Order: sequence, then C-alpha cells, then structure tokens
Amino acid sequence: MPPGDRHMAMVFPSYALYPHQSVAQNIATALKLKKVPSAEIDRRVNHVAQKLELSHLLERKPGQ
Repeated sequence: MPPGDRHMAMVFPSYALYPHQSVAQNIATALKLKKVPSAEIDRRVNHVAQKLELSHLLERKPGQ
C-alpha cells in the first residue's frame, strides 16, 4: 500500500509542535492542510484525544 493511502502519521517530540497553538490545534494541523471539513476535524480530534486520554488538555499549549 502506498504511504499516502495508509492513513497514518508520525508524532514527533515536542520540538515539532507549534508552541503558540493548543493541543487541539496541533492535532488538527494535518487535517486542515488536507482540507478536511471542520466538523470532521473536530470529530477526529476529539476521538484521538479520548483514545490518548488527552481530552482534558486540548485547550492547553504544549508547554503548559
């Protein structure tokens, strides 16, 4: 399967995060670049946050 069809991403250490954006915004960045509709971005961000037990951190910035 070609890499573009794998629906996977790599998460780098914190230096690759946008420090001025919230956790939710950092998670959503790639989806926005792919022009995924806002409602779908919100759904996916919340789904991932729930799976990773990060829901309570979504509004924080990476360094907080």
